[in-house]
Amino acid sequence: MTLDLRTRRRLSSIVRHAAGVAVAVVIVFPIYWLVGMSFKTELQTYEMPPIFFPIPNLDNYRSAFELRPLGAYILNSVVITTSVTLLWVTLGSLAGYGFSRLRIKGKRWIIFGMLATRMIPPITLVFPLFLVMREAGLLDTKLALILAYTTFNVPFATFLMHGFFEAVPKELDEAAMIDGCTRVRAFFLVVLPAVRPGLVATAIMCTLLAWKDFLWALNFTYTPASQTIPIGITTYQSSIGVNWGPMSAVAVLSFLPLMLFALFLQKYMIKGLMSGAVKG
Repeated sequence: MTLDLRTRRRLSSIVRHAAGVAVAVVIVFPIYWLVGMSFKTELQTYEMPPIFFPIPNLDNYRSAFELRPLGAYILNSVVITTSVTLLWVTLGSLAGYGFSRLRIKGKRWIIFGMLATRMIPPITLVFPLFLVMREAGLLDTKLALILAYTTFNVPFATFLMHGFFEAVPKELDEAAMIDGCTRVRAFFLVVLPAVRPGLVATAIMCTLLAWKDFLWALNFTYTPASQTIPIGITTYQSSIGVNWGPMSAVAVLSFLPLMLFALFLQKYMIKGLMSGAVKG
């Protein structure tokens, strides 16, 4: 009987590890294939059977910069993503702290409404926001994307930060104010440092949402002066074909900063998500 139980546990462990490996392969293989495509020559791209281990070749990366103003796309993405992340974290922190500490009638319903905005398909807001941007003369500007991203995602950042602030005892605020701090000073000196992991987690999620956006950038920008890198990737295809090598190189350059950013801050993100983001 003991042997049977031990055998079952061993088989169960093998199955779990095999399932884990299978899932990892499914997730990692498309990334590996994309990176491999970026190193292939044009002939190797269409060769059958496919080449799984190409010799590293940087011609596609050079061509990516020569064929299109890739530097402008990357710079626009950096400027827009940095701006909206700062806005989201700042506004979300202030609003989340207010909802956490102040007595607001119907607070739970307001917070639920903020979360419910994530259920609205972004495509339904494109046309009304397009009209607003056109009347304001903001089409084809980086400011248009910054305002659009902020409008749609600040409620989500507020919901996240509210959960983090709820995990911080209110006695900290009260003790700071007893020692002479104002509410604002207590917020910046006592409460905000206590939710630092939550700030980092929110900043990472905001960065990912802004960097990878395609819908808003497609509808509000038309020239390389304001277009972001997801739009830049699409410019490597035309009516006569697709430049798979340069396009793959640009795709690698687009996700590599995010991957390094997430890997560098992953411990803060995990700690933040575990410290109260689902509370309240």
